[in-house]
Amino acid sequence: MDVELSLAMETAEDRNEQRRLTRNNLSRKQTIVNLMNGLSSYVIPKAKNFAECDVLNSEILSSSETMHTLHGNYDIDFDLISAADCIGNAEIDDLDDDQSDDNFNLINELLSSNNKQVSLPLHSYTDISTKEFCTNLLRAFRQTNLCKTYSTNMLKLINSGLPQPNNLPTSLNSLLRYMNVENLFTKRKVCLSCQFDIEYSATSCFKCISNDKTQFANVYDIDYAIVFSEIVERHIVDIAKYREKILSEKYDNINNDISFQKIYRSFLNTTFYQPFISTLIHLDGIPLDTSTKLTLWLLSCSILELPPHLRNQRKNMIILSMWVGTRQPIIKIWLRECIPSLNKLKSSGFSIRGGQKWFVYFLGLIGDCPAIKLALNHIGNNGYYSCWYCKIEGVHMCNKRQYHYEEVPTMRSINSYRSESKEAEVKGENINGHLGLSFFHEILDIPLPHSILMDYMHITLLRHTRSVVLQIYESIVPKKRSEIDYQLKFQQFPHTFNRKLKPIQSGHMKASEIKNLLLYGLLPIFYQHLQVDKAAHIALFVCAIRIDFALQKIINQQEVDNGKRNEGAFDITRLSINNIDELLSWHKRVCDCNQTATCIIIYHRCVIKNQTYHSLSYPKRQSTNSYFVKYTNDRRDTLFGAIELSFTYKNSTLALINNYPNEHLFSDVFASSSYHSSLSKYINTYFYLLQAKPSSFHYVPIHKILNICVVFEKDDFIIVTPISPVYEHD
Repeated sequence: MDVELSLAMETAEDRNEQRRLTRNNLSRKQTIVNLMNGLSSYVIPKAKNFAECDVLNSEILSSSETMHTLHGNYDIDFDLISAADCIGNAEIDDLDDDQSDDNFNLINELLSSNNKQVSLPLHSYTDISTKEFCTNLLRAFRQTNLCKTYSTNMLKLINSGLPQPNNLPTSLNSLLRYMNVENLFTKRKVCLSCQFDIEYSATSCFKCISNDKTQFANVYDIDYAIVFSEIVERHIVDIAKYREKILSEKYDNINNDISFQKIYRSFLNTTFYQPFISTLIHLDGIPLDTSTKLTLWLLSCSILELPPHLRNQRKNMIILSMWVGTRQPIIKIWLRECIPSLNKLKSSGFSIRGGQKWFVYFLGLIGDCPAIKLALNHIGNNGYYSCWYCKIEGVHMCNKRQYHYEEVPTMRSINSYRSESKEAEVKGENINGHLGLSFFHEILDIPLPHSILMDYMHITLLRHTRSVVLQIYESIVPKKRSEIDYQLKFQQFPHTFNRKLKPIQSGHMKASEIKNLLLYGLLPIFYQHLQVDKAAHIALFVCAIRIDFALQKIINQQEVDNGKRNEGAFDITRLSINNIDELLSWHKRVCDCNQTATCIIIYHRCVIKNQTYHSLSYPKRQSTNSYFVKYTNDRRDTLFGAIELSFTYKNSTLALINNYPNEHLFSDVFASSSYHSSLSKYINTYFYLLQAKPSSFHYVPIHKILNICVVFEKDDFIIVTPISPVYEHD
């Protein structure tokens, strides 16, 4: 009996093992099919003998070999990291800027020049053209984010399964050449020991006899004329429209974009070439790998004649040059080919379709402190004379450099900046913070230091605001800190907020989280734990930043919205009006009909100025609060309340709002402060103190709803702050 049982168990185990292997084989085949993104439709219908050939997993493994891609000095594609790093370091982009659409649009643009190419069949047993197959294959590679090495391996694998001979390219480079994809990048390798260029495929430097990979850096430069011409052709209408606004003085006082400011206005009076675009140069670095300390430094620029919502899109940010290495870039080595090429482009211009010649200007430089230090050839931000604009020396106190406030600081002028830079270059010394000439002074059309732009994210958020918050947090007793962290963690925001608030105790906070804390949460959450004067001083800082955002009026926001969605209610609810006494009584007052079910239709959500508003009846709102709003009435009073539901009545859309009355002015909290008179002019525009419970229902047409609000609940009252423009928090 035991023998029979053991035999039965062995047989069952063999069957299970066979089933497992079969499932694994099918899974591997399906993975390959998914990577090819629908290329299974290219089955050979005429060759039945090929349909009977089932490539098993073992055959795939035996037929696939490791392919090494040879890199030349001038190449179509480039790898920033190895094939293994492509998988290990793959990240998901959390920014909502339609990455997949960008990829497909880029492919379509790259392939547009190939329309007239005569394409042969893929092989003699099919009518599918080589061009059609390669186009879909290239789209599949981009959609799956395959690196160059794995793309070449996939091409080899597909080629091995096709009838021989065939016209399929055998490497990614040959595929791109066949599709007439333009060569946009040149690449070179630099030895950091001797600072000379070496062969890109070389593994050692023959000049200094060094084979240490950490002493090599890769530099990638783009074909500037092609990239600039393509972007101008794509947005020539947008550039013309925005230039008209820039030249019209009626927008000067209601728009804080750089193109409407004093320095740009003075630049317009000095331009010689027409038509032209002006750009803002951006320099920054980011680590690629923590184990090898590999970093990527990116030199890019944006076109100032594009509206902000187009200017900041990834596809419109022009990459000028890249540095990939384990050390900070040496600017003169990195940009010794880039800067002369940009100078040549400035003098000769670039042509677009139709033969029209355009010119380019470089107006400013922006980046964080380490990046600007490299770009300006200036002392670091913790040294003596570290300011880019003035000559404040600084003193060493308490183990750190401190810079005392000066009412009338000595500013750096254009002449002094240039003369001191030249003196530092000649003597090789630190002259008032200058270490030498900046490599960018050759191409900047606005002279230094006027062309240096302050970086809002690093200076205001990551530096000043974070330091203020940490000092305030540390001055509060531990028990109160726990209460503050709890409020921050569970604070509700509208659904449009990509990031909420983190407890300060959790550590690192991103710039967007600090911005939301500064604009909305800092004052309502912290003011009760601080002295009145200190809280009032912080309130002035918060109001100043919010006023800066308010200067960007709705004029540009309307261009962003583009009327993508019609205003009105949507997402019809199953609620019956017969169960809502407030609506029934209102209907009896305004209408004589008996068909309440058809006269009034109830909805969960509504769209106002292309902004979606929720209601308390919306079941999927979860922890978001997109229903508490600021609105007005016929007397133009400022009111606040929660949307209970939206409904339509005789072609009109209204909201049933539960009104929360005002308790008192928020500025009254700071009545005993010396800042009260200055603060009361602004604080009551951004923060409101309301009663904790609603008092009555209002029936409000949706066009009288003004803003979504962020609500901070206290024991006996609530504090609300409207989101001024829709884009303020993002």
